[in-house]
Amino acid sequence: MPGLAEGDEIGVFTEDGLLVGSSVWSDVCRGVVVWGDDEFTSEKDGAFENERLQIKIWKNSTNSVYNTNINTINNLDKSINETTLSYKTDDILNVSGQLASAITEELLIYPQPSSGKITISVLGNLEKKCQVIVFDYKGTEIFNKNVESTNNRVELEFVNISSGIYQIIVIDSRNIYKDKFIIVK
Repeated sequence: MPGLAEGDEIGVFTEDGLLVGSSVWSDVCRGVVVWGDDEFTSEKDGAFENERLQIKIWKNSTNSVYNTNINTINNLDKSINETTLSYKTDDILNVSGQLASAITEELLIYPQPSSGKITISVLGNLEKKCQVIVFDYKGTEIFNKNVESTNNRVELEFVNISSGIYQIIVIDSRNIYKDKFIIVK
């Protein structure tokens, strides 16, 4: 990924925010091992087969965490050509993309880009009842609803939404979370 420098860290996370792989970027290390769940333990300790994953980058120079936008994903024999990262046992993937905006709050939105259905995950404690507001690139409010979260997550489906970049705000009685997401139809 362009923009990575010696000492930056790559983290791979599951949809529920579990870190399942990490690595420090260097001239000798340009990859990340992602661990699958151990079926013989009672707690989830890795990714499930075909579970969606998200890559985050910690920039050493700015001490900031960035989401990533994935352009392409290929395996070694080129039998996979995707844009959504998911865990596959014993596979080696080549992922290309770029850094997205810095994460100012602990809010994850995936998949990115989306065709209309998104999951919003808060790394912390999101109250069960919260408000979600979405604005288009012109600043026009296109969605405003009180919703219920489950396990610090909210799932939304936008059926009549055009391709574009959208601003989202999630509000509970203690916090305001802001981020952007991309729709591609």
